[in-house]
Amino acid sequence: MKKQLIDMLQRHLSAQEPHSNAEESQGEERETGLSRRALLRNLGITGGTIASAALLPRLVGAQPPSTPQADGNAAGNAAGGSGSGYNGSGDAAMGAHRMGANMPRTVGEVDHKANGFNPSDILTDFDYGKVSRLPNGQTLREWELVGQDKDIEVAPGVMFPAWTFNGRVPGPTLRATEGDRMRVHFRNESAMAHTIHFHGIHPYPMDGVPGAGPGPISPGGSFTYEFDAEPFGCHLYHCHTFP
Repeated sequence: MKKQLIDMLQRHLSAQEPHSNAEESQGEERETGLSRRALLRNLGITGGTIASAALLPRLVGAQPPSTPQADGNAAGNAAGGSGSGYNGSGDAAMGAHRMGANMPRTVGEVDHKANGFNPSDILTDFDYGKVSRLPNGQTLREWELVGQDKDIEVAPGVMFPAWTFNGRVPGPTLRATEGDRMRVHFRNESAMAHTIHFHGIHPYPMDGVPGAGPGPISPGGSFTYEFDAEPFGCHLYHCHTFP
């Protein structure tokens, strides 16, 4: 293998145009970074195909190093069919920055009063429900959750059509002690069918997913989810239907 590689490289070098003087020959060596003698010496020392493969690109058509601009042109042509980057400048990196510059900017503050809730308040706004006791002495906590369609301002001047519980996102934080009975009365005032899927441990009919219990609650419908608060922890709840 080593001998075949050396013969191939010698034939390639011999086929090159003869130089008129030593200066041109030295110029070629400077351009490729490798003389014929140095090539044979390197092959003799390493004798391996890995080293040979690393040297070949320096001999066969010694390509100039790629530049960010060239790479940007290639990327632009592949993605957009013409031009480069995002603006035909040939600089993909700058194109990415310019794309960010073209995104809408927001000025001012979100109107939390118009939204009907302040996200900062939600951090400590716990709802302990209506508290009573069952005949067996177990604490019962009851809540009313209403599914509603509502446009909320998510950034200054940017409105988003949201599914909300009690007109806010996220819905109320339902606070209980492990072992309490939780009774959640859900009423759907949305234009779409909805469920409430509670994380944690509860009977399957109370899971709030399509196919379990009543499944999705139709617009105008209602259902009461009831289960014990367990295990201890912070458990999410959310709608479990597709948009």
